[in-house]
Amino acid sequence: MGNLKLVSSQSFANRSPIKKTRKLLIADASVKDVDVLIAGLKLGIDCWMIEKDGGAQELLKKAFSNYELSVLHLLGHGMPGSITLGDVKVDIANWSYLTGGISEIAQMQPGKISSWQKNTTLSHQWNICFWSCNTGKGSKGKIFMQHVADCTGANVYASSNLVGHSKCGGGWQLDVVAYPRYSINAIKN
Repeated sequence: MGNLKLVSSQSFANRSPIKKTRKLLIADASVKDVDVLIAGLKLGIDCWMIEKDGGAQELLKKAFSNYELSVLHLLGHGMPGSITLGDVKVDIANWSYLTGGISEIAQMQPGKISSWQKNTTLSHQWNICFWSCNTGKGSKGKIFMQHVADCTGANVYASSNLVGHSKCGGGWQLDVVAYPRYSINAIKN
């Protein structure tokens, strides 16, 4: 899995990344001042840190198999339609592979869902927040976000601008949103 640093906003102690949590931040360790950001997390948000040499795919699969998750925050380096976590670029082309096949829901008809999908994050309303520069920018950003929303059933938020401290030209507003185009209740029944 590469070098994985697991911290908790409650205790900052090492714990198993398999723990079920309601709110999770997966952060790229190479983001400037990431330790300052993590220290400021609200209680109840766990953080999984990805080092440069791997771990993104395994952590994304674990996060998407957590059926109790209500918010997934992804902090990394971005560009329109993608985010980089560690050494992995997450975009529309490799979404299914990186998340363990969750994107197959986009090709399914309502009412045709596997028992695995009923027990994952697809079975309830939740949010994904991309804390990365320009991920939601332009048509490429909007297409990526809509794909993620349709694949996961999550409301997806991202920025069309720089993310970070205002002194560096950034901000902390996620100004672009995509909602899933299908009803979760229709899929569950």
